[in-house]
Amino acid sequence: VLAVGGSAVVYKDVVYPASQHGSLSLALDCNCALQNITEWQYGIASLDFRWNLSGSYQQVVPRYVSVDENGCEYEFLNSYINNNDIFNLTFLKGYEWPFDSKKINTSSKIDLAVLEEIKKGRQVFLDYQKNPQKFKLCKNSDVSDFWQKNKIRGDTPYERLYRFNPKAADLYKNHNIDLSREMLKISVCAQHCNGGIKVNTSFETEIEGLFAIGESSGNFGVYRPGGTALNSTQVGALRVAQKISHDIKKYRIKNNFCVINDLIKSEQKFLCTHVKKDENVNEVSRYFQEQFSKYAGITRNINEIKRLKSELKEYLDGEKTVTVSSKLHAKSLYSCYDMIKTQYALAVSVLNTYDSLGSRGGAITQKDGELLDSRPYNKEFIVESGYNGASLIKRKPIIVKEYVFEKYM
Repeated sequence: VLAVGGSAVVYKDVVYPASQHGSLSLALDCNCALQNITEWQYGIASLDFRWNLSGSYQQVVPRYVSVDENGCEYEFLNSYINNNDIFNLTFLKGYEWPFDSKKINTSSKIDLAVLEEIKKGRQVFLDYQKNPQKFKLCKNSDVSDFWQKNKIRGDTPYERLYRFNPKAADLYKNHNIDLSREMLKISVCAQHCNGGIKVNTSFETEIEGLFAIGESSGNFGVYRPGGTALNSTQVGALRVAQKISHDIKKYRIKNNFCVINDLIKSEQKFLCTHVKKDENVNEVSRYFQEQFSKYAGITRNINEIKRLKSELKEYLDGEKTVTVSSKLHAKSLYSCYDMIKTQYALAVSVLNTYDSLGSRGGAITQKDGELLDSRPYNKEFIVESGYNGASLIKRKPIIVKEYVFEKYM
């Protein structure tokens, strides 16, 4: 059973725990099909301590600040958003934390503004020590009504946060970050992959006897309701156990050790052929992760993704290689191997479907400087893909049955 989580190795800026990398290449080496690997959930999060900045972190209306290489500070939101909307949209970000291609004219403007500042070479922070410039709430607004109902008071965002949700403030203090004294470094980070390995209702892949559950399986769809990852893992594990126990004789008679052996040989071949040139594995990994965060995250630049696909193929074909200083660092090489294969699969999936789907879910797509609109039917399709291409499969409708909740005899 593959239960190794999402492919955190794809991007530089992630909320995944530092120990989690994912391992989608294991399935790819077995020739498993993928589905919806194009669909991710991204949102504003802290970097030094990885944590999503949703809910009360936004509802107390902190200050968004960027800092350039000379240490000059900018409250940059007023360069991207009408000044009257900044406070309301910041508050709304607490409810609408994930980036949404449908909300690029409302709360998701903030995510795009943060990314634009980062592209300028600036570092971006949330500041709870001071209110935003010209901070003033209109009476009867959503913010003022919410604050009044929840008795949120305070002269600074930190005071309001501590009154409203002290555990949220203490969480950072427990990780040596005092929000009352220092700004919080942030970015727009990948938090969850809504796609993964294609599975059936028993969470079995196309390889008989090989199962995938949780974020490894591609069953979350374009939009993922919060909390479903844990539920999916629990349900998936139960379904797998039921399937194996029901067909135990079949799995005893027929095993797939040959598939696993081929997988190991493939990875060993990569290790042997990719320890040649004096090119550090960490530099290669860092380069592609930064590039994918920049060009294949919430904004997908088709021209740049084509370039990245070509560069990745050079490593997959052995034209370029990476190295580690000793066998003791083979783990880094395996991680790089997994990253390259997964990023290549993502690039193939995007490039083969962007024209039909346009922008959808947690990403907007750009080509030649123009934003591609969302196609009206794009949620009706699943992206099924492998190394050689991708296709759109019409999803099956959800069967709605009417039944009586309680019967009285």
